[in-house]
Amino acid sequence: MAEDPPARYPLGVHVLLPILIACVDPPPPPAGGPVIGVTRIRAFHSMDLETWAADEPPLAEHAMSLGLHAVEGGFELTFMDLSGGEVGWLDRTFGSPSIGVLRRSADGWERSRRSVRDSATPAPIDPQGDGEALWIVSRDGVGGDPAAAASDNRIRVGPPWRTVLAGPGLTDPMPVTFGAQTLLFLTESHQRIALFAGDPPERIRSWQGVTVPYARVVEDELWLVAQKPAGGSRLPVPVLARSKDGRAFSRFEPILPAGMVRVCTSPVVAPDPARGGWLLVCVEEQAPG
Repeated sequence: MAEDPPARYPLGVHVLLPILIACVDPPPPPAGGPVIGVTRIRAFHSMDLETWAADEPPLAEHAMSLGLHAVEGGFELTFMDLSGGEVGWLDRTFGSPSIGVLRRSADGWERSRRSVRDSATPAPIDPQGDGEALWIVSRDGVGGDPAAAASDNRIRVGPPWRTVLAGPGLTDPMPVTFGAQTLLFLTESHQRIALFAGDPPERIRSWQGVTVPYARVVEDELWLVAQKPAGGSRLPVPVLARSKDGRAFSRFEPILPAGMVRVCTSPVVAPDPARGGWLLVCVEEQAPG
């Protein structure tokens, strides 16, 4: 008995299928919370931490959640890249999640991306480098505000990947070694910074009204940079507190002059390997229109 001929599809199907795939709107990039208006990474330079000048143009647009860590010859900024345009639809849909990277050296800025291959993390949030390791916030799903979710957020570090801490509303992991201490700063539910110490981490203290910590050791001091609403408004500006022992800190004081930037979130501070002095980098948010 003769076999049935192989099934054949109309030529139009073969022509239209790639077109249909290409015309489908690409899915939005993973969200780490609501973003209103344009977000762009801004840098400010100072030789003395008192007089500041803004660098132009902005370093990147459609970015949020800055992290900073030292590398040979300078430092790297890590951030959640929400641009969408620089990564193709197929890569965003079928590839590995990735984060944006801006490297600062004596030669200036260099932009790249870093893959985050963690099977437990569908979309990495709040990336912070730590030597060869990377700290992230992991959660189920990719949409909505991670600080407002009812389920636990997982603070993970890797590779190899492991969960260090879990709890509702935990974001912005910032590890630092100060003396013989292993410290971990976190934001709790958009309300305060909490300090954890040891392994496993034990909660030591908190600061109400400041969020998004960045910590670095400068000589014999521990500097804690954060964002805090400017007096009488809800718009955050960068502030700095200092400590000699990693427990008692000075008051948080503004870093930039009043009015220099309207909104400055996720601030980080580091020596500038290109010009000397200091760089403050943050995310400036602008309302649409």
